[in-house]
Amino acid sequence: MINRQCKGLGLVNKEVEVEVIIPKHAESGQRIRYLNLGHEFHDREVSPGDLILKLNIFSESSFVKKGLDVVSNLEIDMVQAALGCRMKVKTIQGELVELNINPGTSHGSTLIIKGKVLYSSNVIGIERK
Repeated sequence: MINRQCKGLGLVNKEVEVEVIIPKHAESGQRIRYLNLGHEFHDREVSPGDLILKLNIFSESSFVKKGLDVVSNLEIDMVQAALGCRMKVKTIQGELVELNINPGTSHGSTLIIKGKVLYSSNVIGIERK
C-alpha cells in the first residue's frame, strides 16, 4: 500500500525552522553544509540528508567587505585634503579611532587603519604595514 503523504518515495516535504551558525567572515556565494538537517525519510534506518546553504551577504551599513578588507568611504573637504588633518572614524566594531590624513591626499585614496584585522580560515593575523 502506498502512503499518500510521501507517494511511495519514503520522504515528505515539510517546512521546519532550524537555527544555524554562520561562520565569522563568511563570503557571499560560499556554501555551508549542515549535516543531517536535510530531508528525513520514513525509514528511520536511513539518515537524513544534509542542508546546504548558499550565502548571499549584503550590507545595510556604510561598510563593504572586499576579500579580507572592510571598506568605508570618508568624505573630506578640499582644505582637509590639501593641508591634511586627523579625523575620528568609526570601525566596524563600533569603536572610534583617529585616522591621519596626510597633506596632499587625492580623491579616491585608500587609507589603512593599522591593527584592525579580519580573520579568514586560511589567513590569520596578518597586519599590513
